[in-house]
Amino acid sequence: MSENQKVGTPEEVPAKGAQEKRIAKVFGLKGVPLVNKETLRAYARFLEENLDRPCWLNGIEDFPWEEFFVWGPGSAAEYARLRKTQPSYRDDLDLIEIERELDPDHGLLAKVRRASDGKTFHLPLEDLKAKDRRSRNRQLLWDHAVWSVNYR
Repeated sequence: MSENQKVGTPEEVPAKGAQEKRIAKVFGLKGVPLVNKETLRAYARFLEENLDRPCWLNGIEDFPWEEFFVWGPGSAAEYARLRKTQPSYRDDLDLIEIERELDPDHGLLAKVRRASDGKTFHLPLEDLKAKDRRSRNRQLLWDHAVWSVNYR
C-alpha cells in the first residue's frame, strides 16, 4: 500500500479499456481495485443485485478434476462414471446464490444446481460463464472472472 493510500481504501489500477471501466464502475471508482475481502464482498453484492434470474451457467473451461480425462490419458468410461457425482464444465448449472463465505484461493463461490439431476455444488464463480451468449449475465460474469483472476 502506498503511503498516500488511506487505510481501508482499495488500491487501484488505472482503468484504460472498456472492460476495466465497467469493472471500476462496479465499485464507483475511476480505477480497478485489487482483489481483497472487501472488494470481493462488494462485487458479490453487485452481482446479486444485477444478475438476471434464472442464471444458467457452464464452466469457462474444464474443471481441474476433468483435465486428466479431457486432455490426458483418462478413460471415457471412468470420466462418465465420475461425472455422475462431480460437476462438469459441460453441465447446465442454475445459479442458486453467491455464497457469503470467501474461498482463500478462488474468492467468490457459487452454489449451483445441475439441471440433469438436481445435485448442488459449490464452485468458484471465476470458473463459470453464463450459458446464454446474448444475455447481460454473460458480460457481468466475464468481467468478474477477468477481475478475479488478473487483479490479485
